[in-house]
Amino acid sequence: MEPVPAQVTYTAANTGNVRLDVPGTAAVSSLAGTREALLAAGELLPGGTRDESARIDGVWGLGRLVTTVTLTPPSAPLVTASITAWVMPWPQLLVAAAAVLPVLAWRLRRRHLRSMLARAREEGRRSASR
Repeated sequence: MEPVPAQVTYTAANTGNVRLDVPGTAAVSSLAGTREALLAAGELLPGGTRDESARIDGVWGLGRLVTTVTLTPPSAPLVTASITAWVMPWPQLLVAAAAVLPVLAWRLRRRHLRSMLARAREEGRRSASR
């Protein structure tokens, strides 16, 4: 497995009454660290919205991924939004299942054999006491 690019898509909305230039950053945090991309400043008119996307290279798609978009308008407060997703690539999931299933089968088989042995001992005790 190797790192892959992540595509982050978001919608920025200007709910104020002043035109804004909105630069920012998009970051993806994973088990292997955090990767970031700068977001280009773009004009956002009052009451307007704008769909944007950013490509973040070098993201390891394994485990918990936290994606954060931070917009830093110069004359307004910082705006941050985050989302968390759990990612498990199919090949790694199949390898994990192939490793776990034999252990579970062995434990169930051992429990079953112990149960059968306990029943046989109990039957032997009952038949010996007759």
